[in-house]
Amino acid sequence: MDLFILFISGISIYSLLTKDSDKKGINILAGILSVLYLLAYQLDSMIFGFAYLSLGLLIIIAISMVIKLREKASNKVIWIISMFLLNFGLFFGYYLFVPVVFLSEGIYILLEMIKNRKQLKLFSKKNILEILITLVLPSLMGFIYFIIPTLGKINSTIALEGHIYRELYANFLFLLPFTIFYIISKIKQKKNDFVTITLLVGGIITLILFFIGTFTGKVSSYYYFKMYYMLYIFFIIATFRAIEELYQEKTKIFIQIITGVYVICIIFSLFDIDKKIADKSLNFNQKPRMESFVSIYSDNFSKMNPEKKICTQDMLDIIYYYAENIKEDKNSVMVKGNNRLQRWMYALFGVTHHPDYLSFSEPSVWNTTEDWLKTDKKYLIAFYEEKLNLDNQDKYEVLLLNNDGCILRRKN
Repeated sequence: MDLFILFISGISIYSLLTKDSDKKGINILAGILSVLYLLAYQLDSMIFGFAYLSLGLLIIIAISMVIKLREKASNKVIWIISMFLLNFGLFFGYYLFVPVVFLSEGIYILLEMIKNRKQLKLFSKKNILEILITLVLPSLMGFIYFIIPTLGKINSTIALEGHIYRELYANFLFLLPFTIFYIISKIKQKKNDFVTITLLVGGIITLILFFIGTFTGKVSSYYYFKMYYMLYIFFIIATFRAIEELYQEKTKIFIQIITGVYVICIIFSLFDIDKKIADKSLNFNQKPRMESFVSIYSDNFSKMNPEKKICTQDMLDIIYYYAENIKEDKNSVMVKGNNRLQRWMYALFGVTHHPDYLSFSEPSVWNTTEDWLKTDKKYLIAFYEEKLNLDNQDKYEVLLLNNDGCILRRKN
């Protein structure tokens, strides 16, 4: 299913980019950018297992395609139903993106209605019905289903941390000049453009989340960085359309140079050429930094390296044993392991012995059972980084023991 969503996302973004283009060179560029998009945040979402997030991103691509058809739609009823279904799907798929997308849609549709107010009054029944069905109805349904039952818990939920790819700005640097050019171009042309609106609205909301998160801690970096997955779609679209516009203005050589530099950076990153030069002669490359400019790609390919598994089969056996035998007694469990494994145990089962579960602990450095025995926890789940010395065996029994960890139970 995950691979299917990834494949459909690639086809969809390519279709979106090439919809109004018939030039061979531009279509090739669309193919390149589609692959770059696919191997970045969309692939990262699949690797992390964020199926709901991947589906949400696919729905946003579909919304970007369908909303452009508003004025050209021969049957407005079908368009309204399509937008309702997509918005409903987004709210029930991943509602973190709803404020940005729905607000952008509302602004776009309202500007279209203002533009055509001579043909159809702004507050006509048709316009009001369109807004009610496409935006208000899915909002109400999602609000009743998701928001009302968790009212009062939203502040604490959005502050929860989790494991996610974190890179503050490097992956957007190459796309940023083209995106800024595109936004300025559309503003100068006074053109109502959904991509421009979404970039501005999304940028403002993301900045607000950043300042709330850094200054108050009420927004976690986990939820903040999830906004990047959505914004990357519109950076890719804006970059393509900016290059298309520059291409038409006879600046082919400039575009080819920029594209070439970006491709070289990706190649250097994927094949660790920068690091290999440093390993060969540190004096010639003391601090390899090429990877940081395209870190999303190198990070994804690193995660797919079979030698860099988060969990070995022995670790999975420990997790399965816990799920089948100890799950109901989660408050009596102490977890020893690195930060990532502690987060996985909390995400899967709500297991943590740390009072501040938002930040978790650094990797446990102790290698004897004494630290566990000093607590009142009945069970110890230990994932090995260094072998645990199973001393004091008269005080506990070994429930499971393998090469990568163990589960111990305190004797009464």
